[in-house]
Amino acid sequence: MALVDLDEIRGLRLLDLGCGDGRHASYFQEKAECLAIGVDVSLGHLRRGVAKSPRTVCGEDIEVAGGRTVQAAIEVLPFRSSSFDAAWLSQVFHHLSSPVDALQEARRVLRDGGKLFLVDPNGGHISRPIVNWVGRRTRLMSPDESAMDPDRIVQLLEENGFQVRRRCDHTLLSDFILYCAEVLALGSSRAAKGLLLMLHLTVKVDALADRFLLPRFPRWAWKSLLVAEKSPQRGPSSREEARGG
Repeated sequence: MALVDLDEIRGLRLLDLGCGDGRHASYFQEKAECLAIGVDVSLGHLRRGVAKSPRTVCGEDIEVAGGRTVQAAIEVLPFRSSSFDAAWLSQVFHHLSSPVDALQEARRVLRDGGKLFLVDPNGGHISRPIVNWVGRRTRLMSPDESAMDPDRIVQLLEENGFQVRRRCDHTLLSDFILYCAEVLALGSSRAAKGLLLMLHLTVKVDALADRFLLPRFPRWAWKSLLVAEKSPQRGPSSREEARGG
């Protein structure tokens, strides 16, 4: 959660797109005093959140840790236009079959000037071909995963009514080692445990690598945060007209 400055979203009405079990929505609600709403297409993921933090289940709306999560597809959101100040889309974009539709819906439900915080793996990382090959053969990656180069995501954002205000690339060596540990755990638990012991060191190395390595070798970025602002638009879009916004 260190990728985002909580002061940027403090007190805002925030939509967590692809929220899974709702942990991010709950975190933002607690730490940034947001009114956080989570959306996920999988009712199973939402119910896992309920199992961890029981609340009343009513139809497809599930209360999780003081916030609300709703079962819905990101591409067809059940909210009125301009009803949120910010949106959080973390580790989801590379799973979407229709990323353009998702961006257009995110834009629709954001107010003018609202911000989209998009975190996703770097599809251009030098290790990505190997990661994809191993991930698909060990089933650590689902068939629908297709990480994009951050430059391509920036292009899609700008083509769909956003202005990218900030881009932060991160090496996140700790994330990479966790991934390797998951792979090794399928065969050698001892090797996996050895890698996990390295995590406390790599977390400290991450900050130094981000500062000194990435400016010269951007393809080493494991993950990127893009902060994009909804651009003003003359007249309603076709989606807004169709949804009665």
